[in-house]
Amino acid sequence: MVLVGAYAVAEAQPWPPPAGQSVDEARTFRQLTKRPAPCLAIKTGEATALLPLAAVQQQAQASLQSRHKDDEPRATVLARIQAQRVLQHLAVAKDSFGCLLSDRAPDADAEGVAARFMEAGQAYVVLNGSSAGIPEVKIQYVSDEVMGNIRYYQPGDRRPFFIRSWWVR
Repeated sequence: MVLVGAYAVAEAQPWPPPAGQSVDEARTFRQLTKRPAPCLAIKTGEATALLPLAAVQQQAQASLQSRHKDDEPRATVLARIQAQRVLQHLAVAKDSFGCLLSDRAPDADAEGVAARFMEAGQAYVVLNGSSAGIPEVKIQYVSDEVMGNIRYYQPGDRRPFFIRSWWVR
């Protein structure tokens, strides 16, 4: 068994599922129960992910302190680069939660950072129109032979609050 977010799952089931084939798999991940401070707010569809600023900075710093190694997983390199790019665009202003904001509209880098933190259970996720965080996020990988996307739900909801492209043939 392996601990994923706050849940134990069988090791035989890889997560995330492999890209490039038909799949419909979902897992639920516990999220932070308290707003992180200081924090970084990233808009994700119909929600905002509040991320611990120090953790995002740590991810970006790892990119600055070491050069890319040939054996380092591509996803790890991408995570570091995306965190670095997000931090380059912080605005002076803060949102209603007291979190730093980006000075530009959410893009693939910001969404990638927020998605990674949600999947790790390290985000405080607030749905639009609410001030309270949701305790869990259901993440569903869905694909056919042509393309795949990742859907983010509050457990029990039929409609995702955020959808990201995963792969395209």
